Amino acid sequence: MIKEVLQLVQDLGVLNKKEIANKVNIQEVTLEAVLSLLVSKGYLILPASSQSPPPACLNCLMSKSCISTEGASNVYVITEKGKNFLGAGNVGNG
Repeated sequence: MIKEVLQLVQDLGVLNKKEIANKVNIQEVTLEAVLSLLVSKGYLILPASSQSPPPACLNCLMSKSCISTEGASNVYVITEKGKNFLGAGNVGNG
């Protein structure tokens, strides 16, 4: 399930939690734990946690609903480390 979540973000780009939970067929509460793990390992980031949004967000019409004025992000973006993890096929290592 962890790798499936990461693969979705890589394949489909920037997704919100509800979209990911629906595609993986898990509850959002479970997804929260998976996302926390992936962020803690550096495989995903919350765009608003950096100074500027990721390039994928710049031209998106939905960016105002994803990244709030308080800086809290509702979307996750895969990092290079996450892409490398998927490419190596290592589940549970990292």
